[in-house]
Amino acid sequence: MPLTRLAALGLLLLAACSSTSKARPRSSQGYSEGWQQAVDVPASYGFSPENPIHIGGGPDGQHAFLETLRGPEGQSIAWRRLGSCCEFETPNGIMGFGLLDLYEVTYEGLARPVILYLDMYEAGPVTAPVGFTLPGEEGPQSPRGKPKVIEL
Repeated sequence: MPLTRLAALGLLLLAACSSTSKARPRSSQGYSEGWQQAVDVPASYGFSPENPIHIGGGPDGQHAFLETLRGPEGQSIAWRRLGSCCEFETPNGIMGFGLLDLYEVTYEGLARPVILYLDMYEAGPVTAPVGFTLPGEEGPQSPRGKPKVIEL
């Protein structure tokens, strides 16, 4: 049964990726206005599949989060998607299931890139994982705008 479900998920994703959307892209500010501030998050928040960042909004929501995320001193970040893992049940997914997306993230001054686990299906309270900031959170003011691209 899981193989059948995985094959169906693959076909649906392939079909979804081949179509083009006529919808206008939503700005990262539009997504972040819907995020609730998470409080008292453990150190594993965002760094493990057991405690992903519940962004919601599909891939556009994930990209908006990553474009808004900054280093601890407001540094722009660089990121790349590594793939998906960790199937879970969700009414917002395909056939009742979703996958977490893994992103490798770094910024100038970070010793080694880190991997963040993002959930594009479920929206929940959002904050920056340990070692990162979001505009409006306590800490240095983060610059707005697109992050510069740095080679990973």
